[in-house]
Amino acid sequence: MIFEIPSEKYKKANTYEKRDCFTQLIQYLKSDNTNVCSIYGLRRTGKSTMMYQAIEEVGLNRCGYILCEDKDTYGELCQNIEKYIEEGKAAIFIDEVTKISNFVTSSASLADYYAGKGSKIVITGTDSLGLSLATRGELYDRTDDIHTTYISYGEFVRLIKNTDIDDFIHFAGVLSHEENIKERPFFDRKTASHYIDTAISNNITNTFFNKKLPPSFIHRYDKLIGMHNRNTLIPVITAIVEMYSGVITKNTIDAYINQEKYSNADISSAIDLLAKNGVFLDRIEYSDNLDSQIVFAINSRQDIKGEINEEEVSQIKEYLSDLELLVKIPLIRHNANNPKREYTYETDEYIYQAGMKYCQAKAIIDVIKESNELNLSPIEKETLCKKIEEDVKGQILEVTTFNDLQMLLDMGRYDVFKMQFVGDKDGEIDIVIYDKKEKSCFGFEIKHSSQKHEEQLKNLLHKPFQKVLESNFGKIKGLYVLYRGDTEHLDNGVDYINVGSFLSNLYLIKEKSIENTINSCFIECKKKLQFTKDSLKNDLAEKNAADRDDAVKPGNKKNINQSL
Repeated sequence: MIFEIPSEKYKKANTYEKRDCFTQLIQYLKSDNTNVCSIYGLRRTGKSTMMYQAIEEVGLNRCGYILCEDKDTYGELCQNIEKYIEEGKAAIFIDEVTKISNFVTSSASLADYYAGKGSKIVITGTDSLGLSLATRGELYDRTDDIHTTYISYGEFVRLIKNTDIDDFIHFAGVLSHEENIKERPFFDRKTASHYIDTAISNNITNTFFNKKLPPSFIHRYDKLIGMHNRNTLIPVITAIVEMYSGVITKNTIDAYINQEKYSNADISSAIDLLAKNGVFLDRIEYSDNLDSQIVFAINSRQDIKGEINEEEVSQIKEYLSDLELLVKIPLIRHNANNPKREYTYETDEYIYQAGMKYCQAKAIIDVIKESNELNLSPIEKETLCKKIEEDVKGQILEVTTFNDLQMLLDMGRYDVFKMQFVGDKDGEIDIVIYDKKEKSCFGFEIKHSSQKHEEQLKNLLHKPFQKVLESNFGKIKGLYVLYRGDTEHLDNGVDYINVGSFLSNLYLIKEKSIENTINSCFIECKKKLQFTKDSLKNDLAEKNAADRDDAVKPGNKKNINQSL
């Protein structure tokens, strides 16, 4: 065990902005309850940083610090907690607690015995799954849990000081303060693979293989342990990220990983989208060599043999949920051709780690750029690569917007879902928000583009779709395209809103309502326009003043006479 706080990390941590959930930690430290505080989340989401910041707030001399190592025992941990309590420490911070071999099965005494002795006990660790099992087992109902995995766009902007929505797409899911961009977790395939191995795969390894757990714990993930032993767990999870279809079932995974002729989902989607715009690249053929290059680039399908079963899929989804990596998006489908079953209700599921998905798409793009086996001209290659990147960023942006709405809006008042229409004309509205209080609704299309196009409006302005919405969810109060361009009111019934502005205002406003968010976007837009006008006016005034000064300088008499 290490008892000295790493000074450089401590100093750096206290130069960073604090996470929103930091207030929960301070509230716990000031409270009189006898629970343990568990800071829970994936790697690189600010757990240790929060701990260092809290130590600074409480006072270094009033805190005890323990950094656990692999060889440490629970008995040694308890001895050192006792020592700190005897010294009168107000709070004891225990980092990497999941490295202790029998922590998951012995941790009840932290709350039952030590937390009641006058010291606050804060625990965290890299293996978030181990903490999750402990809080649902030995520490059940004895912890104040603080979750760090979810980072909204608004909080990301505040912490990283960057308002570029593309930077969020590239690196979201983790907090990276490295000045050297190459050191960030999702910079390239190598750094992304390392993050997936340590944050996802090692959670299984360290929790189940390096600890002595009772059968009741192992049973929860026994199928995953088998997959891990066969080296198929990470390739299957990578395949789920690769599909990014929203449908995570045995059939969809089997069909994808056991394709007789490999076809990458991102490439296929881009080709279909280009075809709708009259650009036909469907002559692409996957050679065995190209197949191998793509599979290697994204670490997909390499070690997967045969089918996976329903229990394995169920445990994968449960595991991803435990790691807080799974976003669930409700989908309502209206089928005008089937009056007996006009409405069906489903749930799309996505792995929410934006940087992970983007990095995978970037690896595929790099393979395409370097390959001579696609039967495409240089211009066609560039067109395809741009479309893949734009399409993937659009998917990520849609899932990000959904997640922020679900996490930040009052879900007692609002329902947020995707709406699909089947009939004479098929279509989809990316996001519908139903205000249950006002019996009204709002429709949104999400586009990564910074340009306005008529194609973006067709589903929102389609009268039969609007009729279905109004008959089920009340008056349509607004139709919007969230995109990367400027916020602008149009006369056709659809307004354009900058997506960064929308997500930032959703995060910042105190009264969390969808109307307040939208209004704040237009107020912000007016302020920017006024600022631009004032700046131009000031620039013009300064230029005129400078011209007058030049005119009266010695040697400019001729110019003055000419102007007179």
